[in-house]
Amino acid sequence: MVPELHQLCLLKRVVPHSGCDGLNKEKQRKDVVPSCTVHPTEQLLYCECCDLVFCQQCQATVINKKCTQHTVIPFSIALKRMSEIVVYRAKGRLRALDQAHECVSQEIDQLDKNVDKILDQINSTFQ
Repeated sequence: MVPELHQLCLLKRVVPHSGCDGLNKEKQRKDVVPSCTVHPTEQLLYCECCDLVFCQQCQATVINKKCTQHTVIPFSIALKRMSEIVVYRAKGRLRALDQAHECVSQEIDQLDKNVDKILDQINSTFQ
């Protein structure tokens, strides 16, 4: 359980101010990794086993004692990995949605053809 004093900040995009030239340079963007709210000079760490974010000084109070093998990495690396996983999964979902859309479109086309056939049969029967 994370004490109330430990909070996570939102990741923000920062574009350095450099006049109009800065607007054209997409490469100037950089991610700002949040720091500990209790110890602002400390960079955050992430334990993959416990699924917790903390700084070096807060580690003793935050880490799950039941977990025997902590895998602690810098939070910036964890963010990058998680972002890559989210993008990969999203692309997979988009492919599945595209396939489903194609199937639904084909079904609609087939239904439209069936409606036209039935209307032709009805019209020919009553003429």
